[in-house]
Amino acid sequence: MASQGFNRPIILLCLSSIVGFGGTLMGEYISRTTLHNPYANIPAQCYIETSGGTQNACMFCHTNAPARAHLGNNNPQAGLSTVTGNLQTTYSFAPVTQQTIAATINPWENTLFPERLEVAYQKSANRFDERTMVEYLKQNNWSIAYSKRGGEMGWENGQDTSTWRLFPDLSPSDLPAKADGFVRTKSKERALFGDITGWRAINFMPYGIFTPMSGSVSGIYIRLPKAFMQDAKGAWSEAIYAQNLALLERAITDRLEANDPKTYYGKASDVEVHRGLYPLYTEFAHPLHYVDLRAKGTRATRVKEIRYMVKTKMFYPGEMVEKDEDAPIFLNEKQGWINNGAGWILAGFIEDAKGNLRPQKAEELMQCIGCHSDNYGFEPSAFTSGRQYH
Repeated sequence: MASQGFNRPIILLCLSSIVGFGGTLMGEYISRTTLHNPYANIPAQCYIETSGGTQNACMFCHTNAPARAHLGNNNPQAGLSTVTGNLQTTYSFAPVTQQTIAATINPWENTLFPERLEVAYQKSANRFDERTMVEYLKQNNWSIAYSKRGGEMGWENGQDTSTWRLFPDLSPSDLPAKADGFVRTKSKERALFGDITGWRAINFMPYGIFTPMSGSVSGIYIRLPKAFMQDAKGAWSEAIYAQNLALLERAITDRLEANDPKTYYGKASDVEVHRGLYPLYTEFAHPLHYVDLRAKGTRATRVKEIRYMVKTKMFYPGEMVEKDEDAPIFLNEKQGWINNGAGWILAGFIEDAKGNLRPQKAEELMQCIGCHSDNYGFEPSAFTSGRQYH
């Protein structure tokens, strides 16, 4: 398993694999010292000026508030967790190795010297004609990318070695979700049961980077394994699926009640309910749209990114481990995915210079790890974003 590799010595390139439910994901270990920015997991916001400590912008992320409010963040970061500690007051950036540049030096030069970025942009052969922006936002680059993916769920298809293997099986032509939150389809190829794709739109607690004010409009969708959609006899049951999603919501937001079952409903009755944990093979799809004030909900047709997560291994809270600052990262750049060291595979597809989606590179994938990792031997000891279902 990939998570075991984080306890090994650094290896520049080491071909390995993650065995999933029905297939194998092939990747490689690489040292972060080979990256232009070995601290790409630490976002530019973390280098903000605090006026000598009088302004605590760090508390926006490193806080206990979401956990106290039961918003889905089961890993508070300001002292409530004995595992994480108080990241507001005691966290420091340690170097990957003693031979690399210090993490305390801001590597995000575009925030320090924006004028240099403007000069480079004006000289670029791919400089954008801003007069065409309105039409650009209406172009459907998501559908073009979706048409390149295989027919089966990529993480289950062991024979698939294509670039688009982990592009999420969520078609924009099936959106928006219906009033009940379920994403339905008229396509027989995309339907798991009847017209159900299995995807469910959810509400979530947004951080500042996912709001129209900062230039992005998000949609987040969850899909549980097929067993969670079936009754005890294996027949499709919308009622069972809704029950299981509601039970998962209470588990994730620490709202489980005394009379809640210890296992999920229907064919998933052999799966235990754990506070703060998603079941194995839970999937998330996260399209990140441009803002279009002319569109409904300000959500442009064009997407900046398509993000995907699938849980391939169970980890449980309370496991005490020592952070491994120089841990290698396990990824596949061709397919645009990375292992977060806590049981999840994260994939990302982002616009290229011409506006077409492409798999993300190693440093871009490291950005995902900055938030979506945990206390299992990866730098940094980070947090899970709050999510709520309705």
